[in-house]
Amino acid sequence: MDPAHGRRGLGRALLEAVLGWAGDAGYHGVTLTTFRDVSWNAPYYERMGFRALEADEIGPGLAEIMREEATRGLDPATRVAMRCDLNERPG
Repeated sequence: MDPAHGRRGLGRALLEAVLGWAGDAGYHGVTLTTFRDVSWNAPYYERMGFRALEADEIGPGLAEIMREEATRGLDPATRVAMRCDLNERPG
């Protein structure tokens, strides 16, 4: 990320657009994967309404994405899967 483009609300606006689209399309939730060991990632997504998933909550599609990430060199120990339940979002 180029710091010159940070702190402008672009990421939040993009995420809000995705969450809004998903809700309008009738989806009940949105999932993502991010780095567990980057101090601001998970707390940011938690503020946006996401929560970390337990291993038994990760479905086959998301598990496949995480396996693919591992084949591309992302250490699974550094990754976390998160979900935003759209009907439980704050605000």
